[in-house]
Amino acid sequence: MKIGQINQLEILLSTWEDMCLVMEGGFNQGLAEGGRCAPVQFFQNTPEFRGFLQNSFGQPFDKRFIDAQPPTSNLLQIWSMIPIFFHAWLNNSKRIYHFTNVLESMFLATSLKKIDCEDIHFPFAAFALTLERPIADANGIFYDCLLIADDVDFYGKKYLAIILLDVKWKGVRPMDQAVRERVKWAIRKKRWDKAAKKLKHLDFINAENRPHLRSYYIDKQFWRGDLQQFVRQYRHIVKDMGQDEQLALKVFQLLMGLCFFLNNLPNSILREKAKPTAASGAKPKLPIPAKIFDSGQVFTFATETIISQEEKEIFGQIDAGSLSGTPKSPHFRSGHWRRPPGCGQDPNCPKSIWVKPCVINADRLGVNQQPHGSKNILK
Repeated sequence: MKIGQINQLEILLSTWEDMCLVMEGGFNQGLAEGGRCAPVQFFQNTPEFRGFLQNSFGQPFDKRFIDAQPPTSNLLQIWSMIPIFFHAWLNNSKRIYHFTNVLESMFLATSLKKIDCEDIHFPFAAFALTLERPIADANGIFYDCLLIADDVDFYGKKYLAIILLDVKWKGVRPMDQAVRERVKWAIRKKRWDKAAKKLKHLDFINAENRPHLRSYYIDKQFWRGDLQQFVRQYRHIVKDMGQDEQLALKVFQLLMGLCFFLNNLPNSILREKAKPTAASGAKPKLPIPAKIFDSGQVFTFATETIISQEEKEIFGQIDAGSLSGTPKSPHFRSGHWRRPPGCGQDPNCPKSIWVKPCVINADRLGVNQQPHGSKNILK
């Protein structure tokens, strides 16, 4: 496990704590200036959250750490989902999977056709996925970390929740403990000017350095039937919300690839290759609570696919819109998953055969552009 991948989650949790402190300061200032009082708000319970996480195994999520009312904005939805995800992740897996560049490219070039939502079996109820090559949205924002929590209770409904973190999160600098204590002191003493002076330098507040978050919430009662049809409908919903529909398609392709790939590996390979990685001897730049992030149960499952340089270039140019339509000769053929021979009509048989993406009639591309066959290795 690379310490940077662990730090990415630590940075997110620390930033969540920092922003809750910002909300607490603004809330208390408003009460003081208005001469009013109010019940304890969820952000005032933030100091207790890490302790709750460390002792929460087997316990349901404590709703004291989210707003009592459903959030009304996308950012507040994400802010409420972050503590829910960390609780689910800690209780279910502590897993962070990592995709190499080539494997990610091949999954993005694999079709969703003839896949049902019921065919997708997540390896754990909550896990994280990091990408060697970030995926970009229409605005040029690059995301390299996905947080996935399946079947989580979010204000009375069950959701598949997906949160995307952009590459800037790796460089975010949360408040250190000394600064946080000075801000708390300023809030207690009602020194709003001193609190604001400390808080205005936060990376998450600074417009120039602000990292981005993107989220998808899928009501589980609609997670059924043909996956391609579901994604097509969901992309329309995302587009109507003013978000990038192509990014949503990439996310589903990566999740489908991960689930099928892990579910169909031989048990011998899983036992031999998917081993926990020992804690790094290097000193991390950020303080990492040992019981939360520095754990032997967190590991990267390393898989590489060797393909030619020509194929890498071709796969890199393929987007979701080119996976359908009338093919040209020579043409790119998207990958897909299917059942073993003789089991195509058996709905209970898992789709365990990966027909990889390839270029048809590659010899017609010319001598210098001819792609060679691909070869899979596990190492």
